[in-house]
Amino acid sequence: MASPRSLALVHLDHCAYTRSKSRACPHLVDTLMARVAKDGFRSGFEREVAAKLDKFNLEWEFEAWECDYVRRVSRGVCMKCNASSVYSQHTYTPDFTIEGKEYVIEVKGRLTSRDRTKLIAVQATNVEVRLIFRYDNKLSPKTETRYSDWCRKEGFKFTFLNKLTKGFFK
Repeated sequence: MASPRSLALVHLDHCAYTRSKSRACPHLVDTLMARVAKDGFRSGFEREVAAKLDKFNLEWEFEAWECDYVRRVSRGVCMKCNASSVYSQHTYTPDFTIEGKEYVIEVKGRLTSRDRTKLIAVQATNVEVRLIFRYDNKLSPKTETRYSDWCRKEGFKFTFLNKLTKGFFK
């Protein structure tokens, strides 16, 4: 789960807790905790993928590993030296790790612009991320580019749940 500090940063400005670096707003923590099912999964899609991993007799862990990465801050300026190339450090927690494999699995029902930026930044740290989607949706209503097109362009190995085979995990 995210640290209390990062939880506070995404909360609404009207809450006094957002100004505190040591405490998260209790309203936000309750909301996030409610999204996590008793078995630890945040979605039925993650649960379906876990069932497939079990079916393939793969030893897996859910959200058991973290990776630090940096992301460029758009329109950011360093307050110390006025440099316009400013980066912020983040932590990425992949959905699944497979025992004995050198890659991680990310399950995506929806691939947002923020997700795409994060995945490219994580890939730059030499972590291989493999993606499992439910459908080959368009990236946005304004484009014809689909999730599969984006993955091919950016060099991500991917599949869809209905086409998931044990071969994907070799």
